[in-house]
Amino acid sequence: MFRRFSIDFALFSIFLDACLVAIDLTLASILRPLLNVLPLARDLFGVQPIPISLYLVFPIIWVFCLLVFSVYNPNRNLHFADELASLLIGSLLAGVCLAGVLYLTYRDISRIFFLSFFLLALFSMVGWRLLAQAIFHFGGHRVDRSERALIIGAGIVGRDLQQKIAERRDFRLTLVGFLDDDPKKRSADPQILDSLDNIRKVVRDRQVDHVIL
Repeated sequence: MFRRFSIDFALFSIFLDACLVAIDLTLASILRPLLNVLPLARDLFGVQPIPISLYLVFPIIWVFCLLVFSVYNPNRNLHFADELASLLIGSLLAGVCLAGVLYLTYRDISRIFFLSFFLLALFSMVGWRLLAQAIFHFGGHRVDRSERALIIGAGIVGRDLQQKIAERRDFRLTLVGFLDDDPKKRSADPQILDSLDNIRKVVRDRQVDHVIL
């Protein structure tokens, strides 16, 4: 079972997005004749022909743009809204780049076709993420997949992360405690388990799954 914050899920997302871009190219070409009624759309009868090379170029460029905006980085998108925002910005960049590719190469491809393809690809990428989020969120309440986390640093950033873990059940993380080199903090707070020098021992003894810097 994939977890939203796992490397496997990130790789799966890249593969699925690339496949969706290719599939939506085909769907847009099939739907194009139905859009002749739109203003400024030139009449096109039959399927919009698509050069084979675009089935390779379009997915690569789109996925690359999403990589630039860290859409697939599990450490940058703890909140689902952050992932959607990055997806939207990255997709807009991809749309501009792909339009440039068509302008420099295949100018005979319909602009209405390209716009419909872009919307199909964007909606399909958002759609499957919404579905996955719902599965992770509601499925997580029925199955205990909580993993144990240790935070390095008990300062402002570490405490802020502690609060986020407590608020977000979909993270499915149980906080074991903190490590910090400040002896004053360790003596005043029982949640600070030890110094960084003993991280291996704490990870082993407390059965820690994730160490968060």
